[in-house]
Amino acid sequence: MTLDELAADWLAAKGREQDANEERVNIETQILAQINDVKEEGRSTTNVGGYKITAIGRMTYKADFDALEPLMDEWPDEFPIIKIDFKLDEPKLKKLREFRPDLWRKIAPAMTIKPAKTGVVVEQGEDNGV
Repeated sequence: MTLDELAADWLAAKGREQDANEERVNIETQILAQINDVKEEGRSTTNVGGYKITAIGRMTYKADFDALEPLMDEWPDEFPIIKIDFKLDEPKLKKLREFRPDLWRKIAPAMTIKPAKTGVVVEQGEDNGV
């Protein structure tokens, strides 16, 4: 198959994928409308015909930490509600690796780097002479 044919097939497959996703989401909405005991948080299971359908309710929690901090002054230690997650600053690490190899070498023994999946984007447009 030529690269041109592969690009056309990729665009067609991507379109089918988006259509399938929209159809699945629509079906999920209809299923949830017919389940009586969907929980705001937690699982509820319904058995119908030969199917086991599980609805999983989730809530997201966000806080205004500036407003929350003074409210926590006398908060009991046995009920911690704030968790600190350490996350690497990847753009800074990339720059450090490229422009300051001396500093990179100091932290390199503690780092693991592996290739991520290479993405592909195909856009249909005019031939730009490439």
